[in-house]
Amino acid sequence: MPSCFSRFSCLRVLVLVCALFSQPLAAEALAEEILQLFPKATRIEPKQAAPPVYSVYQLDELLGYAFESSDYSSLQGFSGKPIRLLIGMDLQGVLAGVQVLEHHEPVFLYGLGVQPLLDFVEQYRQHPISRPIIVGGRRTGSADGESTTQFDGVSKATVSVVILNETVLQAAMSVARQLLEGFASGPLATAKSDLYQPMDWQRLLGSGYVQRWTLGRAEVEAELGHPLRDYPEFAQEDDRVPFSELHFAYLNAPSIGRNLLGEAGWQQLNEELLPGEQALLVMSSGLYRHVPSDFTPATATSRLVLVQNGQAIELYDMNLNNGEVLATLATPLQEVDAHVFRIKTHAAFNPAQPAALQLNVSLRRNHLVASNSHFSRAFQLDERLFDIQQAVAQAEPVPIWLRMWQERWWQIALLVGSLILLSGVFIFQQRISAHSRGFHLFRGGFLLFTLGLSGSTPRASCRW
Repeated sequence: MPSCFSRFSCLRVLVLVCALFSQPLAAEALAEEILQLFPKATRIEPKQAAPPVYSVYQLDELLGYAFESSDYSSLQGFSGKPIRLLIGMDLQGVLAGVQVLEHHEPVFLYGLGVQPLLDFVEQYRQHPISRPIIVGGRRTGSADGESTTQFDGVSKATVSVVILNETVLQAAMSVARQLLEGFASGPLATAKSDLYQPMDWQRLLGSGYVQRWTLGRAEVEAELGHPLRDYPEFAQEDDRVPFSELHFAYLNAPSIGRNLLGEAGWQQLNEELLPGEQALLVMSSGLYRHVPSDFTPATATSRLVLVQNGQAIELYDMNLNNGEVLATLATPLQEVDAHVFRIKTHAAFNPAQPAALQLNVSLRRNHLVASNSHFSRAFQLDERLFDIQQAVAQAEPVPIWLRMWQERWWQIALLVGSLILLSGVFIFQQRISAHSRGFHLFRGGFLLFTLGLSGSTPRASCRW
């Protein structure tokens, strides 16, 4: 009897230990959807609290994170309700894909059907979030291929897919800044609302509050490898006209924005900007402007991006051209194109850190051949314009083996105690087995105990 009890008890303890230290593939309802984003996954950790993500592993190798857009964005679609998405992202900030979990967009429910929506989100697969996305619009060759990407939109569903795109980027950037190297925010800077000094145009230029950037013809020709006269659109242009002359200014600082826009324009700007958003004024003249002649207001321009910490930041036109804001600019410049661009919150642009304005150039020699390049102008604003708060340092992630022990400390303690008790029974089994009734009661009780403890432990599930 003792030997039979020993073999059976050892088997039960072995099963208990295996169950205790085996992680389930996922105890979440989204397991199958996450596996579609990470086909190599063998384990999905339960959703953590801060930030709310699912850590996805192949054995003990962390593949990336899956997260729900509703935890990071409350943007409403055309229906007035948010589009709920499941987003996967690897450790380099490349999207593993996007799954639509829930939506209420009428055009996909009653009009076009769901397939165009699924085709649209498929474009996110293997796209790096460091490269901004322009939805729809004209493709201009590869001039901006290194900094922006154009996605095919969905006809009759422009609003829905633009909101979906903003939802993806907002959620992905929020996770990346908290968990991925190279995306962490530096010291947080906000413009001092009470710091204002009246300044005219010349003082704004002299102080660097307004940046002037002249891009000469010779510099552009050297980069493109062809004279501008080889391009039909410039063949008849005056050689004395610069290729492009840009002036740009950061508007959130009152000493810049109020002086350039005036009191009425300054007030309108602040009414238009959402919390955390920033604005950049860009004016250009010359042969090549910062927007094409057929630019659609209230969209993003593919010709112009901000670059900071190696990440490109998309600029969205605020469509203030038709109002009085740009008509009353405090500038002597004549015959310039002027736009106020919105810098969205998820871009995490820090105005107190070094940045650059990048102009993407795409010129067609004929209907088959195009020349593409881009030019950058670095700048840094005066730190005295901003209140700077150090970013909260992110704690190092707890190793998975340690987290397993910490989460199951009571089970481990109970298991160790039971093993000690069972070892004592093995050592003194001759003496204990002499008390037949007590021994049988103990044996039955211990078997019930191991059954109950293993039942309270998550079941193991492996995917091969």
